[in-house]
Amino acid sequence: MDDVPRETLARLSAEGRSTLDGQIATLDAIDSKAHSILQVNVALATLVFTALAIPAGFDREAAAAFANPYSIAGFLALVLSAALAGLLYTATSRYGGLGPDALDSAVEDGLSESEFDARLVASYATWLRANRRTNARKAPLVTLSVLLLVAAVAGLGLGAVDALWTVPLSLLLVTLLGLLALAAISGLPRQLSRWWRVRAGGSVADGPETAVLEAEPFAGLQTGVDADAE
Repeated sequence: MDDVPRETLARLSAEGRSTLDGQIATLDAIDSKAHSILQVNVALATLVFTALAIPAGFDREAAAAFANPYSIAGFLALVLSAALAGLLYTATSRYGGLGPDALDSAVEDGLSESEFDARLVASYATWLRANRRTNARKAPLVTLSVLLLVAAVAGLGLGAVDALWTVPLSLLLVTLLGLLALAAISGLPRQLSRWWRVRAGGSVADGPETAVLEAEPFAGLQTGVDADAE
């Protein structure tokens, strides 16, 4: 990259920083959504247990009637939704910029301004790819967690209907078709395909990865519970 003008390197660095900030904001938004989903799961589970505890003290048969396949399936979906929302916090590692080792290295190596800019651009390319892979892992988890939460509400609702009357076949079919349609339009199939390519070691981009820049990237600062120790 010695033949790249400094002005170009500076613009590339600025663009890389801007994109990196956007990635971090997206990952933070996913974490916030996961936290909200977890709160809804806890609130819904508390409501279900409270609703069962009251009639159980007076009429055990009425409480037992609610323990039907629909409500059991709904409760299991609720548990899985909460588990996935919690799992999102173990896949939060992301690169946020220059780490302390990188700063020490830049000073110790006596890098010139152009050499520093070249390595910084190479670093942004590396960090952006890493953050994109993190997003590929997190996106299907949060989508699936939301879908399971919707399925839990539907299952508990059908369970309540079945406890009082009998669930009509038409209502069951409409509910199942609605859940399938919601899963299809949520983008989950595409997200899972993207995640599978990451697990297989491929690119998460629609096209091939760009060539690795010649300059050696700096060590980036990682955050998250699964971040590598600096």
